[in-house]
Amino acid sequence: MLERKNIQNKKYILGQFFTPKHICEQLISNIDFTDALIIEPSFGTGNFIASLKFLSNKKIGVELDEELFSDSLIDKNTTLLNKNFYDFSIKSAKKLIFIGNPPYRTPAYSLTTHKDFISKITKKYNVMGIREEAVFFILHTIDIIRTNNTSGEIHYIVPMSLLKNNSKFYTRFKEFLKEQCHFANITSLKGPEFEGVSQDLIILSLHVRPSTDTARQETEGLVSNNQKFVSVDGQKVLLDEYLCLKDTDSIPFQKIFKPNTTKFGVGG
Repeated sequence: MLERKNIQNKKYILGQFFTPKHICEQLISNIDFTDALIIEPSFGTGNFIASLKFLSNKKIGVELDEELFSDSLIDKNTTLLNKNFYDFSIKSAKKLIFIGNPPYRTPAYSLTTHKDFISKITKKYNVMGIREEAVFFILHTIDIIRTNNTSGEIHYIVPMSLLKNNSKFYTRFKEFLKEQCHFANITSLKGPEFEGVSQDLIILSLHVRPSTDTARQETEGLVSNNQKFVSVDGQKVLLDEYLCLKDTDSIPFQKIFKPNTTKFGVGG
């Protein structure tokens, strides 16, 4: 058994902060899983996987941590893989729905284990200069959906600061999200819901359309630069204002984080 100090150190290194069951249930209650393949890229203790057991959909869970990984939730519809999400790929014509709580940590652990991969994907989408693990998870998720040229959805719990940071690197990241996705919904959570997390969090729901489906995107008004509004906690707000993409609406970077607050991650 690991000593507590070693457990805490590993949580910091891997950005592991696990999702309470009631939040898992809240997140999945608003998703249409019809004819979809469900993927959980960092399933941790398995709360999301357990919350999805009632569905007959095929499900894939990925977990890096060998000590945390358990195959107890495997069934005829559920495949669990003990591997790094950055080593995961899939070929499927089905709609892909990614749900979960990606690790959040700066500097990202993957910069030591998958430096070449991170360099390649950030250059591919021109999202460079960021060292945050959750950003890399989102990039890889979108890349998987794009590579399959299928419809996809992302429902991730991430720190609100990812969308409020107005540094030039994060501004480019938010522009990338607008280029690739339709912002379906944003729901606020409070960091204290997660043990060891003091920052405010959000459920970020994005719809990613097939890369060759331009006509459909235009018909449905899903081309990124046409989206003006987003639902935030049930209220219609201007998307660019929420993303701080206009100078007058920007939040100074130094005000985003509380003084002496460690940027921990959430995952699983």
